[in-house]
Amino acid sequence: MRQEVDFLLISDPKIWAMEVKECHEPLVNLKDLNFKISLNRSGFYPGYTKVRKTVADKLLAAAHYLPDGIAFYFSEGHRPISLQRQMYTEYYNQLSQANPSWDESTLKHETVKFVAPPEDVPPHSTGGAIDITLVDANGHELDMGAILDETPDKNENRNFTAARNIPESAIANRQILIHALTRVGFVNYPAEWWHWSYGDKYWAYHARQTHAIYGSVE
Repeated sequence: MRQEVDFLLISDPKIWAMEVKECHEPLVNLKDLNFKISLNRSGFYPGYTKVRKTVADKLLAAAHYLPDGIAFYFSEGHRPISLQRQMYTEYYNQLSQANPSWDESTLKHETVKFVAPPEDVPPHSTGGAIDITLVDANGHELDMGAILDETPDKNENRNFTAARNIPESAIANRQILIHALTRVGFVNYPAEWWHWSYGDKYWAYHARQTHAIYGSVE
């Protein structure tokens, strides 16, 4: 069954309608800035640790708003459109096989809760979107109530940022992440507690900007 949400999906016409005025800011590598980086996506694309320079600067600033003993644990930044297309198709097909009664509209609606369509400047392709979580002083990931990258069809939508079907401790940990990143201007994609962006179309709409400043880069 198609599940409605109370937030805008990345593919919403209001998001796609946002204009992009590329500022040509370079990508920088977070490996060079002493960030704690997960290796989970290292096999996808060697540039996964790259983000736009302002995004890197904002992440460094956001770290100052984390409690003592807690640090960011970076999962992924830039993703080329070719990889985005592959991920979208794979998840679409997965949902199609698991739900043979769904029509194309429902399949697209459910797919974009987790993977942005490749047709119109997907967030990660801009270098402005990041997937990120938190670790403690021993390098152990904090409990966020749902595993980063777990698909919503597998966890009763516990990956939704505002989910309440998770432990109170996980809700509190999400609030730490939310507080630090919103303080410096990042915008969250509410379908994924780990996905944040600056400079892309989703950010532009929710930050009430006239246009996005980052387009797709290869």
